[in-house]
Amino acid sequence: HKTWLNQTNLRDFFDIWHKKYSQEDVTGFLAVPLRPEVTFRMDIPNTGAYAPVAYAPQALAAFAARSLGASAGAMFYAMRLAALLFTVFCFWLSMRLLPEKQLFLFLFGMMPMVLTQGISESADAVVNGVCVLMTAWLLSLRREPSTLSWQKLLLLLTGAVLLGLLKQIYAAILLLYFLLPVEKLGGRKCFWLFGLLLLAAALGASAVWLRLAVITPGAELNFFPGSDTVLQLKWVLAQPMQYLHVMGRTIGAQAGDWYEYFIGKLGWLVIKLPWEFITGYGICLLLAGLFGDLHLSIRQRLYL
Repeated sequence: HKTWLNQTNLRDFFDIWHKKYSQEDVTGFLAVPLRPEVTFRMDIPNTGAYAPVAYAPQALAAFAARSLGASAGAMFYAMRLAALLFTVFCFWLSMRLLPEKQLFLFLFGMMPMVLTQGISESADAVVNGVCVLMTAWLLSLRREPSTLSWQKLLLLLTGAVLLGLLKQIYAAILLLYFLLPVEKLGGRKCFWLFGLLLLAAALGASAVWLRLAVITPGAELNFFPGSDTVLQLKWVLAQPMQYLHVMGRTIGAQAGDWYEYFIGKLGWLVIKLPWEFITGYGICLLLAGLFGDLHLSIRQRLYL
């Protein structure tokens, strides 16, 4: 790591993202053969704890490409295409479920960062797609004319488990359930019980999977410095005021960067887009958010 992190090597590493590829480069990459008999050991970072469902579209594409005898390069692009199709499907279905916010969802899905993550072999494509779809669906359920059917309740539970397996922090999306009228569940008691069941399903699925990921023989996770959540939690509990101080300083120092990353800073957050585009796109999102009334009360808006 010391060798890799010296200034010269680090600069060369980031220069890769500014390289312009020719047609010959792409053709050569597509011709790279798949050689499954050649194996080597590599360190798996904390993303190794992600559940397999986070890579489902890419895994299916890889299986299909391998079955067809495709090259390693072709398999790589097939995985990216599968991720893009999944992302597009989630946004299309979200726009169907929430037609009053079609313009906003379209602009959101066309952001450079969403597109970049949506055509990648990483877990981000599936995470983004499922989160947007669950958000749109939960908001659309408020329009249901009658109580929710058992099929929809089962789908909601499935979505809760998916959110828990993808990234447990996004289980917070399930709190949108509590914007539903209690009559949709047949009464206040059933409404609150099922809401708690949704949250328990998400957090329970996450806890079970993380436990399995940790105890799997031979699957030792290599945490990046500072990303071990157990050590983080111990430090927060030991020094809560210092934690709040660090949080405030971090927000003050990086809020502008977070906004830029949200719209789009590509590669390993090294390829900047023009500030006019970043600012203009944010304004477009705000304006699009004004169109299409979700008929939320002041209390519901504050909750949201």
